[in-house]
Amino acid sequence: MLKERLETAKIRDLYGHEDRCFDSSVLDGERFVATASEDGTARVWDIYSYECINIINSCEHHEVLRVAWAPAIVSQVAGAPILATANADGSAHVWRCPPPSMSSPPSMSSPSNHKLLTTVRHENGEQIYGCSWAQDETEAWLVTGCGDEVLVWDITTGVQIGGWKFESDSPQTKRRKSNPRPDAVGLTIFDIQILDNRLASALSDGTVRIQNIKTANAIAQLSTGGHRVAAISWSCKTNHLAVAATLGQVLIFDTNSWHHVASTSTSSPSSTLYGCAWFYHHQDDFKQITLLSWASDGHLYFWNISSEDHSINLEHDTTVISLDFPIFHCSVISSFHTKSSSTNVNDFRLLLVGGDGGAQSSTTVALIEPDSAVYSSAGARASASAAEEEITHI
Repeated sequence: MLKERLETAKIRDLYGHEDRCFDSSVLDGERFVATASEDGTARVWDIYSYECINIINSCEHHEVLRVAWAPAIVSQVAGAPILATANADGSAHVWRCPPPSMSSPPSMSSPSNHKLLTTVRHENGEQIYGCSWAQDETEAWLVTGCGDEVLVWDITTGVQIGGWKFESDSPQTKRRKSNPRPDAVGLTIFDIQILDNRLASALSDGTVRIQNIKTANAIAQLSTGGHRVAAISWSCKTNHLAVAATLGQVLIFDTNSWHHVASTSTSSPSSTLYGCAWFYHHQDDFKQITLLSWASDGHLYFWNISSEDHSINLEHDTTVISLDFPIFHCSVISSFHTKSSSTNVNDFRLLLVGGDGGAQSSTTVALIEPDSAVYSSAGARASASAAEEEITHI
């Protein structure tokens, strides 16, 4: 069913960024999305009108690497959506970003409607690849991963209130730290993701470290066999964690036992895997869990998954969308509505961000309607086809 809907999918390009895009984030309510770019800006888009409604100059001389909308508990206190932007110079900013419905829309000459609330900074000055939010019933905190450290921030004061540093089990990383060279690369956090009180960090030494966000106590350490971990994704529907390793595989771990339970391998092992995400969709009584993964070859893979009794099975029948630029991130924008009195449909859109640093750099939104309605515009080309891929079960 998903395959048939994707076969007629088209790409609508959103133009505005002047260089590659590295990240995207969907605001609760699923109308507004933010993107982070190498051009030093973050942009906010209205996916109903396909227009850029806000341009945030987050880092004048460096890339904006990550964006993350704050939880609703923060926005309610601020009276407007709150966006965090993380930069390549070790700084992160927190912005108040009211949408046009809450104020006058931005003009073409000055498309800005935001206010800087807080700036935090890692003293190591390295690139921030991890940016997320942690929360409890009454408050929330900004969490950033930079170099080998994770820091927790109070955004009302900009003060660090927690954090920790990782040590690597890799002899190569330890040797580089003890004998640094200009071209040496130490331990680096490439992604952080939070579910409840558990924070997962993706590290360059091929491990994923699971910590308790409140106590900083270690919960588990997962291994990819030494392959750098690019991204991670918690499943909120099943007890699983997906780990995207740069060797081209997504490894899936059971979050009760922390055992490795399944793996994927693509037909293009030479490409670099940049990320993965869980996708839940249904129509009438049909429900499907899909794992998405994307890579430097411009392929977005769809893995059909069945999960029963806390076990997991990855079906061979998969689909791939091919773009003509590397995909750095994918956000799923989904909504549920009743199409008729007898048909319930899970509608979804996919926001794909990437670029090759040249003329093809763009931000695109892939729209797949329940009735397979087609939208298109000039720019990147997309096609869907069956992917010849292999699944390894553990």
